[in-house]
This record gives sequence, structure tokens and C-alpha cells, in this order.
Amino acid sequence: MGTSAYSAGIGGSEGAAKPAFAGAGTSGAPVHLRTASEIKRHYGKGGTSGRASDDAKSNDVRGVMEDNKRMLAERGEKLRQLDEKAGELEEGASNFAAMAKQLRDQQEKRAGKWW
Repeated sequence: MGTSAYSAGIGGSEGAAKPAFAGAGTSGAPVHLRTASEIKRHYGKGGTSGRASDDAKSNDVRGVMEDNKRMLAERGEKLRQLDEKAGELEEGASNFAAMAKQLRDQQEKRAGKWW
């Protein structure tokens, strides 16, 4: 008979199938089977623990939030500058209208109505 992972009939019991590795070793103690994440962590291929993964995600979120804050501050500054410029343009337009009215009044006084 060849060796396989399951050997039927070990120890005289015909119907029970036992894994060949259960109880393997000289001490008779069961072999510890590692999970995929344990193996990956051991060889440095990922398999990060939940805490490390959460920390990395929170750092990513923190970075995005900081970028958003910075962009929001820049936007606020641009809006403030636009508001100042609009105020200056409004004041300039008001001054222009006042000077145009003043000029019209002067011309009316000189020659009567000229239009």
C-alpha cells in the first residue's frame, strides 16, 4: 500500500480515516497548522494584522482629509480675493457713473442741453 494523506485501517479500525499528519512526530503531539496570514506575515508578504491594516487605512484617510483641508483653505482664500476684487470693481463703476453724471451736468450748464 502507498502512503497517502489519509490511511484507512490504522490501528485495526477499518472504517475510520485519519489524517497521516495527525499525531505525527516523535512526541505524539499534534502538528500546529499555520494560517495563510501567519505564513505571509512570517515571510513578509503581507498578511498584516487587523490593527496594522486599520492604522494604514486611518493614515490614508488622515492624508486625504489634510489634503481636503488644504484645498478648502486655498479655495477660501481665492473666494476672499474675488470678493475684494468685486468690491473694487463695484466702487470703480460707482465712481465712473458719478463722474459721468458730473461731466454731463457740466456740459448742460455750458451749452444747454447738447443732445
